[in-house]
Amino acid sequence: MGRKKTVQTEPLATYIFEDGTEIEIRDETCKWIERGSHKKDKHNRWRDAVWGWIVDDHILTKIEPGELIPSIDILESPTKFSRALQQTELYPEYGPDDSHIRKRLYSEILREIRIINAALIEQKGTSSDQND
Repeated sequence: MGRKKTVQTEPLATYIFEDGTEIEIRDETCKWIERGSHKKDKHNRWRDAVWGWIVDDHILTKIEPGELIPSIDILESPTKFSRALQQTELYPEYGPDDSHIRKRLYSEILREIRIINAALIEQKGTSSDQND
């Protein structure tokens, strides 16, 4: 017997353009549901909270607006990051195994920092080109 078909919630709004492109506007109350989406959403909320902690406690105290994000001591290694996170209320109660923090969350945070730094470098490059 197959899996029951998922009944999707209605979007807040739907826009259909002349070329047939359809755009749905959704928020927390009417998210698109698929396999694993509940756990994915939970992880994303947690990652955003950890990212906020890093920005508030470790980035904003060391950087001027528009400057590159400096190297942060807790992000030197996955183990150091996990140990620092264990000292906060953001540390999940998954038991002694912190492999998901060291393997997944750490790499996601580093990727976001690299993206922001690349955007800042790009912005500085285009602003200096305009000044010439």
